[in-house]
Amino acid sequence: MKTALNRRSFIKSASALAASVGPLSYAATASGAVGRKQQKFLCGFAPSSLGIGMDGFWHAMEAASKAGLHNIEVDNTQLKLAQKYVNNINEFKDRMDELGLRLVGLNEGYSLLDTSKYGEIAEENRLIGRFMEAIGGIYTGPYGALTNDEELMRSIAKLCNEEGKRLVESNGIKFSYHTHSSLGFRRLMDLTDPRYVNLTPDLSWLARGHSTRGELSPPADALEVVRAYESRICTIHMKDYDPNIEFEYQGKQYKGGVVLPGEGIVDFKSVVEFLLEAGWDGQWMGEIVGIGTYERERTAEAVDVYPFYVDYMEDELGLDLGLEV
Repeated sequence: MKTALNRRSFIKSASALAASVGPLSYAATASGAVGRKQQKFLCGFAPSSLGIGMDGFWHAMEAASKAGLHNIEVDNTQLKLAQKYVNNINEFKDRMDELGLRLVGLNEGYSLLDTSKYGEIAEENRLIGRFMEAIGGIYTGPYGALTNDEELMRSIAKLCNEEGKRLVESNGIKFSYHTHSSLGFRRLMDLTDPRYVNLTPDLSWLARGHSTRGELSPPADALEVVRAYESRICTIHMKDYDPNIEFEYQGKQYKGGVVLPGEGIVDFKSVVEFLLEAGWDGQWMGEIVGIGTYERERTAEAVDVYPFYVDYMEDELGLDLGLEV
């Protein structure tokens, strides 16, 4: 039985991975395999921004740069990075340029089920749109619980269509819904305009499934989701999930949580092969923040896993982390 991610499990996993890479490994064959399609998508990382403040953010940026992760996505919900730098664009760009980094995506947690919040959401999206356009970003978008309530889903879809249309037309920024469960995202795609609303599948959250307000949703298969929605997928979060891991969080016992890539049930290799064959040109972002890792991701040691992600993407998946678009 695995335990929640810690420094020991990281070192053990990294060592095992290094020992396993040989001349007949997937990495050795896939990157040079005859007929393998050219990679058109960017690779990068979505570091934690949970209660770390601006000093913690720059600590993470320095670690990402050192590890060789050049494209970054940030959760703006607690950090408020856009608000901090929207009137100090040159300061932000100069510091990122010094580290060889590009902020490609900015997510925000919104209360999509509360229609009284929609005015606030639109106002914040305007600010985020200006910020992302000024720094040369690619996408933004919400994460938040969805529902099986058809009337409410139609309200959410209307909001997403309006925000997506304005962001792309006013700022040239894509609007993408980030799945934090397997509940409701398919209906949201049905109800929204493909020109304005994209999808960011988080493969760990999809593998977990979800239960919101008593509404159950079964786990979703990563390959099936990317096959079904490839034309609308903006970004994919490379995050693994183990349904059997047990851990304690805030005094409660849980079963099922986030683990390092390769330790869980998500088949990243099949997903990558499909994306290469399809000529997908979005953003492939490693991430470790989630159920089972929240406490660790609030610490300075959270950056210790960055080199593992670089090795996994390059050696196991045969991806190019230096590709620029």
